[in-house]
Amino acid sequence: MIHMAHKRRSLRRTNSGFTIVELIIALVVTGLLVGALMNFVLGSLVQSTLESAQSNLLSEAQSALNIINNDIQLSSSADT
Repeated sequence: MIHMAHKRRSLRRTNSGFTIVELIIALVVTGLLVGALMNFVLGSLVQSTLESAQSNLLSEAQSALNIINNDIQLSSSADT
């Protein structure tokens, strides 16, 4: 009878789910993976933002040079 009760308890332990240590390890590993993924995503986002700003700046500089060029051409044709 005692052997049967002990056997039932050991069966309950094996089917009871995850231990707290296993859950903590899973949380730590998941946190590390999410942290690495966020670092990669944020780095890509910053790089994309910088490239977009640089492209906009170059476009505006080209527009300004075109305006200056047109003004110079108009001023030289006004002299003749």
